[in-house]
Amino acid sequence: MTMKTVEAVYERGVLRPLEQLDLQEHARVEITIRETVRASIHENGSCYDLALKAGIIGCLTAAPADLSSNSDHMAEFGAA
Repeated sequence: MTMKTVEAVYERGVLRPLEQLDLQEHARVEITIRETVRASIHENGSCYDLALKAGIIGCLTAAPADLSSNSDHMAEFGAA
């Protein structure tokens, strides 16, 4: 079984791949949908806003809540 990740655009009820697929006509495939978030130079907002929109804020469960407030994690930060 071959697995491949391809970007697609959803238009008029149909997913349209953004690249050519090496599939036979009428081939059955299984797809997983994950919406992507793209930053734009025209989009207002901070990195935090983009991360929140992407759903990655709070996705780590075994990490300190705030690395910047824990001096052990910041030791020698920026040292050459």
